[in-house]
Amino acid sequence: MFATTMRGTQRFFDTKNLYGLSETISTYQAVKEVRGKRGAVVTRSTFPSSGRYAGHWLGDNTARWEDLQTSVIGAQEFNMFGIPYVGSDICGFIGTTTEELCLRWQQMGAFHSFSRNHNTLGAPLQDPAQWPTVAKATRKHNLFRYRHLPYLFSLHFAATQNGGT
Repeated sequence: MFATTMRGTQRFFDTKNLYGLSETISTYQAVKEVRGKRGAVVTRSTFPSSGRYAGHWLGDNTARWEDLQTSVIGAQEFNMFGIPYVGSDICGFIGTTTEELCLRWQQMGAFHSFSRNHNTLGAPLQDPAQWPTVAKATRKHNLFRYRHLPYLFSLHFAATQNGGT
């Protein structure tokens, strides 16, 4: 696409960073129209204030300690951008995780608003049940998470209506 291409009355060059927000708003509105109620939209392409319409998935990461650290930082950064519903691929998407890394990632994931264990096809299983210590810790931290979900959902709804995180 050329920088001189027009999108309505605006040049693409001037609005390209808004593509993710525009797509998110359209998807949110379509889901709401089809279902007759609010839906959950998660995307990798966001813009500050996208949190009113969708959450942000931090994208494919690697099963490394550095990526666990990056997930903590990324969640905080997206909260500052007005996107409170955010999370990473727990235990890492690419590569082979270790018992200790997966245990720590599961513990941290209990505090992410968007929390899921997800990895690439063909990778070794990283389900918490693979290791008794990880399964026990995951259960403990998910019970904590589930006790606080009603409060978390209330905060998210308020953020969609009034902004903020």
